[in-house]
Amino acid sequence: MSDGRPGLRAAADRRLRSACTGAARAGAIVIANIAGGVVALLLLVYLCVALIRPERF
Repeated sequence: MSDGRPGLRAAADRRLRSACTGAARAGAIVIANIAGGVVALLLLVYLCVALIRPERF
């Protein structure tokens, strides 16, 4: 029986899923982590500059 969602298993199936389902998904996760890190770094720099020189903001 299928409800249209691929990859779901029955409740009685106790097998574990693999850690990574594909190279494309893993690559997308890495890109998202790098983008998040860059945004966080830029925000940190902005806040430090605003703290040191508040008259400019």
